[in-house]
Amino acid sequence: MQFPFVPNQIVMGNPNSSIAVCCGWTPRDIVRKGLERVMDKIACIGQLYTAERGVDMMIRNLLAEPSITTVFFTGNDRTGVMEQMRRMWGASLTGADGKWTFENISIGGDIPIEKIYDLMADVGFAGPMTLPEIECALQGLCQERSHRKARLFNPIRQEPLDYPAADNVHVVRGQTIGDVYLKILYNIMMFGERIHTHYDQDSKEIMNLVSVVAGQEPEPTDIPEFMPFASDHLAAYRAKLMSPEKDTNVTYTYGNRMRAHFGADQIEDIVAKITQEPETRSAVVSLWDPGKERGGSPCLNHIWFRVRDGALHMTATIRSNDMFFGWPENAYGLRYLQEQVRQMLLPRLGAYCDDGSLVLGDLVINSQSAHIYEDCWAHATKVIEEHYHPKQWWDEKGQWTFEYGPEGVTAAELHRGDKFVTRIMGTPSSIRAEIARRNLVSDIGHALYVGAMLEKKHD
Repeated sequence: MQFPFVPNQIVMGNPNSSIAVCCGWTPRDIVRKGLERVMDKIACIGQLYTAERGVDMMIRNLLAEPSITTVFFTGNDRTGVMEQMRRMWGASLTGADGKWTFENISIGGDIPIEKIYDLMADVGFAGPMTLPEIECALQGLCQERSHRKARLFNPIRQEPLDYPAADNVHVVRGQTIGDVYLKILYNIMMFGERIHTHYDQDSKEIMNLVSVVAGQEPEPTDIPEFMPFASDHLAAYRAKLMSPEKDTNVTYTYGNRMRAHFGADQIEDIVAKITQEPETRSAVVSLWDPGKERGGSPCLNHIWFRVRDGALHMTATIRSNDMFFGWPENAYGLRYLQEQVRQMLLPRLGAYCDDGSLVLGDLVINSQSAHIYEDCWAHATKVIEEHYHPKQWWDEKGQWTFEYGPEGVTAAELHRGDKFVTRIMGTPSSIRAEIARRNLVSDIGHALYVGAMLEKKHD
């Protein structure tokens, strides 16, 4: 391989230029159009999403193309990674686990540390700058080419496990977003199918991964350390999710689509709908504009609200979901949205709910393409190894008790809490077959326990 690595993700300009532009989360084509008059002075334009997703590749590209001596920062630094890069440049790196690290930036340990320090001495960063500021700077800039040699360090691929599983519909449940996130990472890295993407890299994908968050507080006080962002990033994301304003640095924002894009505030509309008809099944928010987006759609397409048994449940459909970085911020943001709708409904529903209140129900997210990109496989694996410790199962369908005779189990009773549900009598094998036929166990741990109890002889 040679420069550029991941070529589909970089807009190429003048190969003899010493200037590169890093545009963060702002689409590179938007930046290219804004700099069209000076593209002959720019070697390339590339995006930088997160420390985990991009810095290592950026370092490899800079080492592979010795002509670049200056990188202009512009655009939306949504995760603060460009600012981290500025702080890292000239700082000391720490080697650990085969990587060179600074804050949460990691660079592959296959790159000698002296090559990184040489790069720091030879390449400078400028910005953040607006596009007009970059254009003005380039018009009078005398470019000097570097004399360093090209150093090719091909990206390291970590081979994940590939266990067989159904192609479609996996369900994970948990009380908190952190609990569910760890289960998601584990399930995709174990059972996801390898799919090549248009981003010049592979991903592991599960189609229609349904995640259920049952008890997450809408105002989290402690973000788990394994989350790929900090609390200040989450606060900014949630504010944008509720805002009708459109950010000109991106193609669309979810807040604008929900609250202004279609000429109506859909959040207010669904609150009015539920207020007038609490039993409604048509409280829907749509974010796709099919009249203008025939070739694609926002990642978050559809949100459905449902009030049942005094609880406000919410289901979101995300057509394409980066589960390592995107899903957790989506989940925290959607839980916040769910709470805002609940707060708007509280004074309006009155006596509809039994105790005059409305509580938060489940947050359900159907990630139609639930994927983890190849450049995050190592990070996801590390998070799983360090933090994924499954807790004792609890089966929502209830708990079983058993009666024993001289030859073993003679009857099994299903209870949910203090409530009796059903009783099955027979031999151990007939009871096991009836439980399976009627689908009366939902958790695999509980199923294994029930099977063991059915085989157990009376002591």
